[in-house]
Amino acid sequence: MSSGPEQLIDGKAVAETIVSEVAAGTADFSKGRRPPFLAVVIVGEDPASQAYVKSKVTAAARCGIGSTLIELAAAVEPAYLFERLDRLNADP
Repeated sequence: MSSGPEQLIDGKAVAETIVSEVAAGTADFSKGRRPPFLAVVIVGEDPASQAYVKSKVTAAARCGIGSTLIELAAAVEPAYLFERLDRLNADP
């Protein structure tokens, strides 16, 4: 049961508006300093996870945020994974 007039929302238009706003905020934030950067580490080859990560990297680029994707095999040694994470955390 509807309590008021229904309104059709254009999801693509709303998404584009949000991306534009975030990109403008990123540009403003980045003036005189290092811009935001996304580092993604994915372990294994799960197709759903890979699709999700790809969408995040694409979204970051659309918003003016740099990114890097580090893909590691499922059999990666935990020590190596933790070393990579420590390097990322130590990067200013």
